[in-house]
Amino acid sequence: MSFVQLLDDSFNGLVDKWLESLVKESPDLPQYLVDRHRKMAQYNCVGGKYFRGTQVINFAKLAAEKTGLDFETEVKPRAVALGWAVEALQAAFLVADDIMDSSTTRRGRPCWYLVEGVKMDAVNDALILETFMQFLIEYACEGLPVEVYVQTLKLYLQTCQRTQMGQTLDLLSMPQGAKCKDVISSYNLETYKRIVKYKTAFYTFSLPMCAGLVIGGIRDNAVLLATEEVCIEIGEKFQIQDDYLDCYQSPEILGKIGTDIENAKLSWLCVQALQRMTPEQREIFEANYGFDDAEKVAIIKQMYETLGMKDIYNTQEDESLKRVYGLIEKYNQLLVPSWFDQVIAMVHNRQK
Repeated sequence: MSFVQLLDDSFNGLVDKWLESLVKESPDLPQYLVDRHRKMAQYNCVGGKYFRGTQVINFAKLAAEKTGLDFETEVKPRAVALGWAVEALQAAFLVADDIMDSSTTRRGRPCWYLVEGVKMDAVNDALILETFMQFLIEYACEGLPVEVYVQTLKLYLQTCQRTQMGQTLDLLSMPQGAKCKDVISSYNLETYKRIVKYKTAFYTFSLPMCAGLVIGGIRDNAVLLATEEVCIEIGEKFQIQDDYLDCYQSPEILGKIGTDIENAKLSWLCVQALQRMTPEQREIFEANYGFDDAEKVAIIKQMYETLGMKDIYNTQEDESLKRVYGLIEKYNQLLVPSWFDQVIAMVHNRQK
């Protein structure tokens, strides 16, 4: 059975256990609240690629092979719960992010806040999804030494904090009410990399891989820190791909409508273009970037073509792969290089 199938088959049962725990702790909660929680979790957690969740299980299996723990009986059920804990956290971030970005679609469907009867109630739902994550962590660690539970919980909560700081950095890069021209002048690669590190790399790669290692019995801090460093490099590569696909991939394949240009995002394409354009092109760029206007968006996309952004991106794809392998080699005394083979194969040159 594939790891994706494992996650799909286990979801409803884990939701049942979560809701049962809520009712047990607060028996006066009405059934309609329980039903609302179930509907909200189902809509927002299920239906993605499960990249993060499957990597928890994958790395837990790899760790168990090294530590000698029995994966099928001792590790797998816990890893599945921790995989869903990452997916629940991802869902919480996406619910909130879609509101802040005024997105309209997610995974080929309307964003949760646009579903009839939801609207800004989705803000509270994002918080509830974090409580689902916390339940899953506790459930996964039941019966283990308390220090393992503490280490796992700290890993998730630290990632929550880091990702929220990354989102704050992203939001502050385009302050409410600021003029696009003034904001663009502050866009640079250093700021971009910092946002990517905190907003994307930790929760997309470092968290699932380190959580898998911990639940699989590898709990040495040096190993986890080395894994984190590799993951940050992979995460930067991943986010650059996201920025590129937001502009160039079709919504049917991507599962959402790209809005980076309309929202004046500090994207990799924007930063690279700003480094290469002439003063005349800069004037055109500033007059058209950050507007929800099809003609202005087309002008920006044409400028990207003129500046050769596709070739620059393809070069970046190859160079980033070399950097990832360089870090894996650097830490080959702590890490097993083959641990990262599947992740690299899934990420490099991805199309969605």
